[in-house]
Amino acid sequence: MLSDEVRRAAASKARRLRVLGGVGSGKTTAIARRVAGLLDAGEDGQGICVVAAGRSQAQKLREALTEALTETGVVLGNGVRVLTIRALCREALSTQKARAATAREPRLLNGIEELFLLEDLKAAGFEPKRLREGLEALYRSWADLSPKQPEPELDASLSALLISRHAMLPQELAYVAWHYLKGAEDAQAVTSADVPAATWTDAQAATSVTKPYKHLLVDDYQDLSRAAQAVTELLCSHSLAIAGNPHQSSSALETHPYPLGMFEPRWESVTDVETVVLAKTARCPQRIAAGVNALALSIVEQEKLLNVPGESSSSDASVEAPASARGGRLSADVMGSARESACDLLLDFDAATPLGQVHAVKWVDSTQECKEILSWLRRRFNDETDSLEPGQVLIVAPNRVWARQFARRCEALKQSYEAIISVNSMRGNPLRLDASAGMRSYTLLTLAAHPDDSAAWRSWCGFGEAAGNSVARQRAQGILSRCAGAQGERLLALLSDGDDASRDDFEQLLRPLAGDEDACTLYERASSQLLDPVFCREHRLRIATPQTVGGLEAKLVVIVGMVDGLLPTTPLRPGQADSRKAAEQRQRQRRMLYNLMGKASEELVFSFFQKAEPQTAERLGLAVRRLRPSQGGSSAMIASNGYLEEMGQAVPGIVSWLP
Repeated sequence: MLSDEVRRAAASKARRLRVLGGVGSGKTTAIARRVAGLLDAGEDGQGICVVAAGRSQAQKLREALTEALTETGVVLGNGVRVLTIRALCREALSTQKARAATAREPRLLNGIEELFLLEDLKAAGFEPKRLREGLEALYRSWADLSPKQPEPELDASLSALLISRHAMLPQELAYVAWHYLKGAEDAQAVTSADVPAATWTDAQAATSVTKPYKHLLVDDYQDLSRAAQAVTELLCSHSLAIAGNPHQSSSALETHPYPLGMFEPRWESVTDVETVVLAKTARCPQRIAAGVNALALSIVEQEKLLNVPGESSSSDASVEAPASARGGRLSADVMGSARESACDLLLDFDAATPLGQVHAVKWVDSTQECKEILSWLRRRFNDETDSLEPGQVLIVAPNRVWARQFARRCEALKQSYEAIISVNSMRGNPLRLDASAGMRSYTLLTLAAHPDDSAAWRSWCGFGEAAGNSVARQRAQGILSRCAGAQGERLLALLSDGDDASRDDFEQLLRPLAGDEDACTLYERASSQLLDPVFCREHRLRIATPQTVGGLEAKLVVIVGMVDGLLPTTPLRPGQADSRKAAEQRQRQRRMLYNLMGKASEELVFSFFQKAEPQTAERLGLAVRRLRPSQGGSSAMIASNGYLEEMGQAVPGIVSWLP
């Protein structure tokens, strides 16, 4: 049953529509219903584009759109597109005009190829610390459309290397797209005002850009950078509809999201704008909704403390950038609008809403945590009276190490699972031939699909040594000649170049295989899965990290490793209370936890452990409350996650065993 608010969003005639709501309140459904409403009103599907933050979110949007069209009886026909923000930007930059104007190719470098880009920058004279800080400043300025150029020398060297590779960094994609589209729009406005289009010169015509979509709809708007948000505005000619929640922002693909962009003055100053607030939960049961609401209020209170008068607008004074999810003082107007909407974003529920289950569980150590949680799940899967199935469970680990610990335990129990642990990276070291098998196989696959790919050749010739060598090129050509015409598993076997942990990562990018995939098909799959991974195996227990859960929901969500130093990664230690950087980091992670909690549709488990080896605790940066003598040495007693305390009575008492 659709709520009145969702129906109102679907039927809105406003040229600017803003849909706000808490986690699981039906924002994606509202976007899908609006598309169905536009089609029902006779709009051409080719003029409608729906934009998602990532591929998982795009899958969810397609499912919601299919359901909406089926229920309303509207025929989809041809034309309506569902794109990720990256696909939208790449599409804008893929034309001949865009390539000529930008001198760039929208071929994105992956994490493997970026490593060799860094090696070339080091060889150009940039020492590691300066390089790391300089790149972060550049990425931040691109994301925020900063008018200042923080590192002109580095920017010039970086651009030259990327042009030679015919490639682009994911971090600059939205900025380059915005810069091109904005410049073309400005040039077109001047040209059309001063000179009739029929008399344009070739140069003037090359700068003109038409807005390809009459209606653009954006879901998870809070996950986009300011540059990405600006791109969406430049690509629609009539109406723009956005849906989001600033408390829910995630920095999985966009490293600098701008969650409060939907509250900027431009949204208040447009006359034909409508705001629809989705108040009632459509997914979270009562107990989960209560915890989500408590954490949302904590987020708002902490935002007030971070944005007090007199604070700097950025933690880096060299960059003039709008404040975003990382902190920084926002304008009074923006913060005022955000605070006024805070209560509107709390989930509303009534007696008809299911109660749900929430547990907070304390284990002795991380080994027991992993073992007992998976044993508990196995018992439930095998219980004929319990309806829980592996595909309905999502385990969220704080980092790769914890996620792999659960994956190894699943293998030991012969429990089917699928793990997406990281975005845009593989295990291993490209400068060691005995630790880069998967990276080398991926690079060979790229070359098998695109023999002239400059970025892939640079990577291949660099494995084992930063400078590269010509012997490696000859060897690759020999391997590629044997791969000609091979498909599926045979092609995969021919591409295998070594046997270390990263080889497993590479093969997981490609499976399951049907057997008839050629090199181009496998490359598209591997490239997409590396840059923006999605779960693709049904009926399996899913293991993820906070960066890889976009677009997911599950009957049961288990959040493990909730101790200070893991979640949050920046613990509150003595003497650190006045550290703004640490406070901003914890605020980002409150939002992350808020998002994770809302993934659960029936059950939610918070899990943490009490102690660890002192050396392990120090290496992982865990917050140690005290050292306790134990047999043969001592144990570090670990501080539990402070966010549970912030949620107060909304979280149940802590237990030592799951029911």
